[in-house]
Amino acid sequence: MDSKLDLYIEQVNNEHLKEADPNPLYVESLADYVSAIEAISLLYPAERYYRGQPDYDMEITSSAFRQLAQSSLTSEKMHDYHLQLLSGARKLADVEKFSDMNLIAHMQHYGAKTFLIDYSKNPVVSLWMACISHPDYNGVVYFFKRDAIAPIEEKEDVKLDVLFAEPDSDKVYRFQPTSDNRRILNQQSVFLFTPNGKMNKEDHIHIIVPKAKKRQILTQLELINVDGMSLFPDFHGFIAWYQFNAYATNVSAFDKCLRSAKELRKRKKFAFAEKKYNGSDSIKSRCNWYV
Repeated sequence: MDSKLDLYIEQVNNEHLKEADPNPLYVESLADYVSAIEAISLLYPAERYYRGQPDYDMEITSSAFRQLAQSSLTSEKMHDYHLQLLSGARKLADVEKFSDMNLIAHMQHYGAKTFLIDYSKNPVVSLWMACISHPDYNGVVYFFKRDAIAPIEEKEDVKLDVLFAEPDSDKVYRFQPTSDNRRILNQQSVFLFTPNGKMNKEDHIHIIVPKAKKRQILTQLELINVDGMSLFPDFHGFIAWYQFNAYATNVSAFDKCLRSAKELRKRKKFAFAEKKYNGSDSIKSRCNWYV
């Protein structure tokens, strides 16, 4: 058996019963990651849920929690926010076929801030999410290891006041949205959430992606057709991906560097100009890679 797999199996076994102070698994390539996932699958053979985050220091919270927590957050405020969100959506669009939960899930995939927290059944999707931004921070893929999950069925008519009735509860709900949305299908999405808007990191096995390895792993993922265009295969996804902020930032940096090099060359400061030209080439290569 491969030594890396042996190491990961030992670590996963150690993490299985721990309730605090997780000891992360570290991966430096797609091959390492596959070994780590294989080790997890040996101990957790049932359906598995993964979440990728580009910054390991971030908490696992819903987008609505992050937005509303800027002021005093209460369960009533969370409840009222979602009632208004649903009411507005139903006035603007023909969404009669959707239950409230399905409508919230579809709105989240188009940028709405909701109480749902994105996970995926596909660990490779979560690896891409962990690597795609925040190049100066270690990324992480979280594997949810708890058995106790309260499932909400696709067509179940769940009342929001029931979900938010126990804001201090650590109960975890799972919701699988309808599969007629290509983005949800391609990302193999599933949502986990709690009444308080946060998931405990201690309920997960942590797989760390060092910041220095993010670009290399993204390149490896592209070889198996895992990229922004495959994971966001719709008009809105295309626009968002094409205007991805890392691309815009690098183009701006490239132009600035190139202008500085030309100015230094005019002033016959050739050594400094050469450094700027080399810098602009490096930025340009990163630019092409992001696109």
